[in-house]
Amino acid sequence: MKKPAVGVIALIVVAGAATALFLVFSHNKTKPNESSNTSYAAVDACSIMTNNVANQILGNSAIRATTPADAESTSDIAFSNCAYSAGPNIDPPHMASLAVRSAKDSAGAASNKSVFTIAGRPAGVQTLTGYGDAAYWDPGMGQLDILKGNNWYIVTNYTGTSPANGIATLAMAEQLTQAITLQ
Repeated sequence: MKKPAVGVIALIVVAGAATALFLVFSHNKTKPNESSNTSYAAVDACSIMTNNVANQILGNSAIRATTPADAESTSDIAFSNCAYSAGPNIDPPHMASLAVRSAKDSAGAASNKSVFTIAGRPAGVQTLTGYGDAAYWDPGMGQLDILKGNNWYIVTNYTGTSPANGIATLAMAEQLTQAITLQ
């Protein structure tokens, strides 16, 4: 009679452990292979690049530009973009924008972080310190790329028709970066 009792007790212990694991992972909304200390939340670029920031960088006539839909979002990355223009009567045009690639999970975080490795960065970029966890200036694209936590922030501030065809300097991008707070 002792053998069936031991089997029943073992079954209860296994069922209890399985239930506990289920409750822990479903409560924390993490995958079993992800750390429960890691959180993933989409960042809205326009919650950082506000109208007040745009007015500070571009002047009081700054208007929010229409940006394309988040076509770059994937199952692992939430993409958000916010852009402002100095206004329709400013010549040459002056634009400032912030794009955010927010990791939705560990695969998205790995994808974002890979761009900041030496092998993953575009050729000709300048590595920078003092911005997030990693950063570089890409003069060919006219953008300051910043990795903070699991998210990749892309900062542009330029005059002309585009960063590549106008004037986009590191100092201009740094001016915008100093006016915003990355999450």
